[in-house]
Amino acid sequence: MATAATTASLMTDGEASASNEQSEAQNKTRHGLFHKPETSEEACTRMSASYQHQFEGSVPPLKSAEFLDSYKAEDVILVDCRTRSERAVSIIQGAVPLEGLDIEGLSKDDDKKNKMIVTYCSIGYRSGLEAEHLKDVLTKDRELFNLDGILAYTHALTKRPDAPPLIDPVTGEATKKVHSFSKQWDCAEDSYATTRFSIAEALLRMGQVAGHTAVRKTQHVAHKLTCHE
Repeated sequence: MATAATTASLMTDGEASASNEQSEAQNKTRHGLFHKPETSEEACTRMSASYQHQFEGSVPPLKSAEFLDSYKAEDVILVDCRTRSERAVSIIQGAVPLEGLDIEGLSKDDDKKNKMIVTYCSIGYRSGLEAEHLKDVLTKDRELFNLDGILAYTHALTKRPDAPPLIDPVTGEATKKVHSFSKQWDCAEDSYATTRFSIAEALLRMGQVAGHTAVRKTQHVAHKLTCHE
């Protein structure tokens, strides 16, 4: 039978062990070993902000929530900068594909030349490239913004059910499907079913984006040099 002293000793040892475990947990938390998992919305916000920031000197970034707060279809030209495969799954209602954009008409048509242009892709990089290019080729006073992407837009829609939804481009009907490009950017709002390229195709597409980036950056530098002549 344990004596009172032994029992007290065991209790003290147990308390000390619990205290040590608590202290260790606090240290791990402090050093980031324990942390709350990132939500899909938080991941989306973090990634889109990092991509938008790369073009901030040329084109101001725009969050989907801010875009919807002041959205009026008659005042905006919404440009989808993604591939046909991605657009085949869904687009933001009212968007036009980049290749269908009449750049010359944007500067001459009285109905279009005063409209704000907002570009979007999955998460803000490709749309940033194209927004920067449009900024170079259009009139200097044109309002042009780079949206945080269709994936971030799905999160904004949950707070604004009256806003333009994602639609199937063939039927024109609202859909809960969206293309996320690759697993790396699969951060749509949880109620949306995502489609993405296979690993091999995603790598191929990223290679194409890298090549297109080189072209657009060269054009941008050439434009700046021309402006300074």
